[in-house]
Amino acid sequence: MNQLKNQVQLIGNLGAAPELKEVAPDKYYTRFSIATNEVYYNKENEKITQTQWHRLVLFGKQAKNLCELASKGASVLVSGK
Repeated sequence: MNQLKNQVQLIGNLGAAPELKEVAPDKYYTRFSIATNEVYYNKENEKITQTQWHRLVLFGKQAKNLCELASKGASVLVSGK
């Protein structure tokens, strides 16, 4: 149970193309944001869509892979803590 305490999974779309930053030889990171949507119906039976933005940071090879493979609007699944 302790392993699940500080874990998160987000599925959403990239808000912008991630940019790779190199801080030292073979040391990379990227900052990016993803949008997640929640759809529900209110009391008047109107469809409501709420969008939440999440700012994230990736390091190392994962950062490099994301920048090479994904562009703005791409669907992504992120797991982390």
